[in-house]
Amino acid sequence: MKNKLTNAQKLIKEVVEQYFNLDITKDTRVREYIDARAIYFKLAKDNTHDTLSSIGRSMGRDHATVLHFNRKMEHWLKVDKVLKHNYDEINTRLQKAIAIDPKGFRLAESIEGFYEEQYNKLLAKHKEVMIKYGYFAQRLNKYEPELVEKEGLQLAE
Repeated sequence: MKNKLTNAQKLIKEVVEQYFNLDITKDTRVREYIDARAIYFKLAKDNTHDTLSSIGRSMGRDHATVLHFNRKMEHWLKVDKVLKHNYDEINTRLQKAIAIDPKGFRLAESIEGFYEEQYNKLLAKHKEVMIKYGYFAQRLNKYEPELVEKEGLQLAE
């Protein structure tokens, strides 16, 4: 009954599993696993355009299970402070990743791959800025040396 996970489902699953340090696909009714799966179902429903059936199949469950957990989560988050804290922590991590690059988040194969791609983009931007900085520093030293000296500017060439 398991379905192939979408990239967004993989990332959400990975974040939840890393947070709880467990495999949420394990077929058990231990509370820690139930909480982790419930958080996964809610985050997948709220942050993807996937159907409840697709989300359920990703964990070997059906759409009714996802619907049930989402309804229960609304109540649980009001009364269970530990669950609320865990949900808020994971949701914050997820929202930060989505805010950085929503399209990249949906297309990434793993959370590590997502952040590696973002890092590489930053490196490329940094290199571009340093090239521009070098050009302007060189021009400023050549045409405005008294300004550089007067202002005490530290220009690397």
